[in-house]
Amino acid sequence: MVLPEDLAHPVVVTADSTDSPHIFYSDDEKTYYAEKSGENWDIAEFGDASGFLTATIGSDDAVHVFGAAKDGNDVWYATDLSGTWVTRDVGDRCEGISSARATAEAVYVTCDGYKGEVNVIAIPFDQRAGN
Repeated sequence: MVLPEDLAHPVVVTADSTDSPHIFYSDDEKTYYAEKSGENWDIAEFGDASGFLTATIGSDDAVHVFGAAKDGNDVWYATDLSGTWVTRDVGDRCEGISSARATAEAVYVTCDGYKGEVNVIAIPFDQRAGN
């Protein structure tokens, strides 16, 4: 897969248990999700442009992605846990997001806070979108 050369936003790559890559990237207008299916790439518009993206895949191969507006506010979370993508807002306590991790209990994202602190947002298993 060749990404557009003029991307000025993040590109996030993660792999599932079969080593199939999952890619999220954003241009000035939209965020896109690319998934390899055999020899081909399926690319879909995922939402509005994001200035920050991070993703992780759980042990159940569910994809979890966090994004934030270019100013780092308005953090959102999405998962394909139920087989279709479900998105929810998770807050505006960040100036940028950095990493995500999925466990059996929750999905976590770390983000830079307003005064230099580091915030961790947790989405408990029973509150994940799609459950």
